[in-house]
Amino acid sequence: CYKKAIAIQPSNFHSYNGIGISFYRIRDFYNAEKYFKISISHNNNFAKAYCNLSHVYLMKKNFTKAYEFKEWRFKTSNKEVLNLKPEWKGQENSNILVLQEQGLGDHIRFCSIINELAKNSKQVILECDKRLIPLFQRSFDPNVVFFKNVKKIPQNIKYEYQIYMGSLLSFFRKDVKNFQKTSKGFLKADKNKTIMFSQRLFENDKKIIGISWATNSKDEVASY
Repeated sequence: CYKKAIAIQPSNFHSYNGIGISFYRIRDFYNAEKYFKISISHNNNFAKAYCNLSHVYLMKKNFTKAYEFKEWRFKTSNKEVLNLKPEWKGQENSNILVLQEQGLGDHIRFCSIINELAKNSKQVILECDKRLIPLFQRSFDPNVVFFKNVKKIPQNIKYEYQIYMGSLLSFFRKDVKNFQKTSKGFLKADKNKTIMFSQRLFENDKKIIGISWATNSKDEVASY
């Protein structure tokens, strides 16, 4: 169907992007990359194709290109992008505001980097979903301050730079080895609740299986 659309309108960049997504879903990353690039050649401001291309590069472990193209994510929606301070570019010994983005699972994934960021910073001011604050307070460096809404940061909190949490990957996850730093876990459970739930769940000596996944993302490859 996409090819028929292209035959009618050869410059239809949406159709090339659609073919790219189809190849991505069957894990044909060579052709996925090819068609995303063709889409971009017909419209070099088509943000969705750049973001989809970033997924291909992630699968090919080309992290540098993946993170570069993923920065186009801010142009795929009408969501306001806050530019309160200059973007953090790796400056050490500074106060940094880290802004939240995407969903709850993404907060957890991106924030695996926070302790590494805190080691080289004066203070990290982290905006995150309020449901995660108790968990993050147990798990992260004492040098991290938490807020559930960036617009309500007290005036006495000073910071020089800001960065969206997804953009931290380009500084701390440059190759596969970097992911090993937190591959064994970085979150700390509530000890009392752990004991309570263990007693409740295992008292009958039955197998326990837990599955939880959901997304509100409109990204066409979000479920892959």
